[in-house]
Amino acid sequence: MSNDVFDTVVEVIRRTFSAQDEQIDRDTVSFDIDGWDSLSQTNLLLEIERRFRIRVSCEDASELGNVGDLVDLVTAKLADAQRL
Repeated sequence: MSNDVFDTVVEVIRRTFSAQDEQIDRDTVSFDIDGWDSLSQTNLLLEIERRFRIRVSCEDASELGNVGDLVDLVTAKLADAQRL
């Protein structure tokens, strides 16, 4: 499932920031993508929440350092939801 999560997260990042030609991997950080700032990250996280039907707290968001962290967070939230 993690590859599916990664692919979907990358798709959302590409659409959110019009970054179709950007190389995006787990180590990609906001500074690597034009237009990814603190305000636009809010839009990204809202789209991630909608797409995966999860909630990302402010605390969770503050701990995100790169795309890999975001993928891991989404994966963990999905696993938690399946346990319910």
